[in-house]
Amino acid sequence: MMILFLLVALVGATPAQTPPSPWTARLEALRPEEPSAYFELGEELADASAAARANGDDATARWYRELAFRLFGLAGALDARRYGRSACLALADLAPGEGERRRFRSVALLLDRRGGTVPPETAVGGSPTAAVGASEALSLYRRGLGSQVASRLDRTGGRTLLEAHAWAIGGDVDAFLDAARRQRAQGRPRLGAGETTAMLQFEVGVLEADRRPWSTDLRMTGGSPLADVDPGRLEELFQVDVSRPVYRGGHWTAR
Repeated sequence: MMILFLLVALVGATPAQTPPSPWTARLEALRPEEPSAYFELGEELADASAAARANGDDATARWYRELAFRLFGLAGALDARRYGRSACLALADLAPGEGERRRFRSVALLLDRRGGTVPPETAVGGSPTAAVGASEALSLYRRGLGSQVASRLDRTGGRTLLEAHAWAIGGDVDAFLDAARRQRAQGRPRLGAGETTAMLQFEVGVLEADRRPWSTDLRMTGGSPLADVDPGRLEELFQVDVSRPVYRGGHWTAR
């Protein structure tokens, strides 16, 4: 099947400079048999990008972000069943524009509809507006934009939905909102793998819950016309080449 919309060129961008140690060693240790390592390193590089941006080093921040994009894309394409949806949501966090972020979330939703599974405890959602609002609030939090979290939840009704699934944020909504308010001084939060996974599972669950028609879902999220996505060809969506998943000598090469 063909993908009917183009995602940002950033997804396929290849960083032009050589990564500093210890990133080089970490990259060269990646193997396609372990896609989880690509995803985890992508999360670390996303954090490094946020830190560089906070220090005013926009060039380094952009470079780290591009590399994180590639790693998330490779993880999702190498193991679509386990990482396809999570890769879409992680890419939504890094995308520079709201339109791109919403499109990635829409694709995550479509992947669920094509046969993916959602943990039972996450499968109960609220209204479409609340589901999108809660998902966007968690994305804002992960990107260090906590000052916008409370208003996004209140405006969309997402707070009620989040309270019903407080396990996704450690069990305490008030503590989560307090941490979000303090982000301006602290920057992007340092989340453990379990915390990030819980948030992503919650987002996938609430966005999938009502099984709305695809066209309605995309209008609700502000996306473009319906995207026809083949889960077996995610490398096209993520603009990565799974035949060249090994980093060696400053380049991505074959296995």
